[in-house]
Amino acid sequence: MLSHDIFIEGIVKLENAFGKELSLYQRNVYEEFLKEMSNERFNQAVERIIKEEAFFPKIRDFFIVSSEDAPQEDVWKDKDLYWYFDEGRLRAKVVPKGKGNRKPVITYKYEEEKKEEATEKLKELKRKIWKREKEKEEEKKKLGEARKELQEYLKSKGLD
Repeated sequence: MLSHDIFIEGIVKLENAFGKELSLYQRNVYEEFLKEMSNERFNQAVERIIKEEAFFPKIRDFFIVSSEDAPQEDVWKDKDLYWYFDEGRLRAKVVPKGKGNRKPVITYKYEEEKKEEATEKLKELKRKIWKREKEKEEEKKKLGEARKELQEYLKSKGLD
């Protein structure tokens, strides 16, 4: 069973080695999945990851580098991920097997549809602006005609 202090010490080493700082939430997810690993195995995995890997490790990397006998599937055997949106960000939390859901996928088609909607909205707004400008021109024309009529009336009455 992985001790909390050893876990924190190892994660801090990894953060320093790879120049990445995990949030408290991310640390909790890592610790949840790695808690069944022994202290010795965890420390060996941290050392090997620092020496051999180019990027900050995923949870499965600890099991892959620490032993050939611990396949990735064992880690996830009784767990799933539950995906949700929180403050505009996609998040996941560890839940018991069967309680998880599928990660939302944003596809190219979805992006195209959104782009198409935005383009249509823009076209509609441009049409409204054009229509309003045309109405303004007509109003100016009517106003000019009304001024002309008023001037002619005043002239005919000698009030000029």
